[in-house]
Amino acid sequence: MSATDDTPPTQSAPAPSPRSKRRVARFVVRSLAGLLAVVITTLAVTWWWAGTPGSAAQAVGWAVRWMEKRADTVGTLRTQGVEGSVRGGVRVEALDWRRGALAVHAEGVVLQWDDALWLGLLRGLGAHPSSAHMQLLRITDTREPTPTEPLERLVLPLPVSLAFSVDRFERVGTEGSPFTLNDIRGHYNYGLLAPSSDAPALPTTTGISLAHRLRLDALQLADGRYQGALSLGAEAPMPLALDLQGTLPTRVPDGEAMSLTAQAQVRGSLGGAAAALDITAQVQGSAIPTGQPN
Repeated sequence: MSATDDTPPTQSAPAPSPRSKRRVARFVVRSLAGLLAVVITTLAVTWWWAGTPGSAAQAVGWAVRWMEKRADTVGTLRTQGVEGSVRGGVRVEALDWRRGALAVHAEGVVLQWDDALWLGLLRGLGAHPSSAHMQLLRITDTREPTPTEPLERLVLPLPVSLAFSVDRFERVGTEGSPFTLNDIRGHYNYGLLAPSSDAPALPTTTGISLAHRLRLDALQLADGRYQGALSLGAEAPMPLALDLQGTLPTRVPDGEAMSLTAQAQVRGSLGGAAAALDITAQVQGSAIPTGQPN
């Protein structure tokens, strides 16, 4: 005799009706459309705000307050007379950054760029502002010397290029009297390694794909005026090529005025404990004609 199964038969859930499916689809579409509208509106308002004249001062103010809460790690920032817009460039009367015994003071800061800077960043093409100028840049470093590990690489997260000029640069250390440079002008570029007419070729090194390039158009040290060009590989072993030229007026004791012309080349590598540099230099002198300013 078999047992009788009293379990009721399982019934499947009713399939949603076509009308219910359409309601869910409309809800999803409207939700996505609303979210997209919010994103577009937010971006449009932010873009408009970034072009207003006071946006630069407001953005710098946010940065100052953010840094105040992290002073131990990023230092503190103080500014005066900030003008301009986030999209169109910034002017700063004075800027002071400090972290412990290291301080940076700048006056007459002018950073110029336009919408192309931000569009390039969004497209992953790098940061390429038009120019940066400072009337005065002073770095005060009274930190105690500490041992450092040999530099292995100097890689940036994105390509960079910038034309720069500094009317006066001062470096103040524990020795007291400042080291001063004047009338500094040039151009910096970082990106893929490629032949360049503005910088010397690097020594043949395998595995280097990124490089720092610096073209120094003018630099005054004391009475001398100098120009130069630098190429530095960003990856180990950081090959380096540096060319320098300069002229320095001088005077032979109890004699005539002279103009010294100097040229120097540096080749080698900076990376690791095996870093080594090969330096060659030439100096020539010529008399300054009577009546010509030194």
